[in-house]
Amino acid sequence: SSGINAEWPLRPGSMSDHEENIAVLKNYVPDIWNLLVRYMESPEEGSRKIVAACLGKLMLIDHETLLPKLLEYRTSPRPFARSTVVTAIKYTVKEGHQPIDPMLRHYIGQFLSLLEDED
Repeated sequence: SSGINAEWPLRPGSMSDHEENIAVLKNYVPDIWNLLVRYMESPEEGSRKIVAACLGKLMLIDHETLLPKLLEYRTSPRPFARSTVVTAIKYTVKEGHQPIDPMLRHYIGQFLSLLEDED
């Protein structure tokens, strides 16, 4: 026996590997989000960039929940948090056409206003 599961190949009408992985990952989104926002104000710019990239990609998985949550940090009194928000949006937009696009168009002006931030 080769050790390969005979049930593994996708059957017509079943979810793709990507969709299945997203469905599994979606269960962990709240925990991942909470961990990332803890580090969005890191004094290390490299750490903030990694956090922003992860937040941006994570929003593609559950944008209905996470985009409004990210929007809340737009008015944070802490400049590093606001900077991470703008960078996270960059990573979301960078992915091309996504289901988040209509919702993002609605909020994009609020995020872009951060580009005028003095801090």
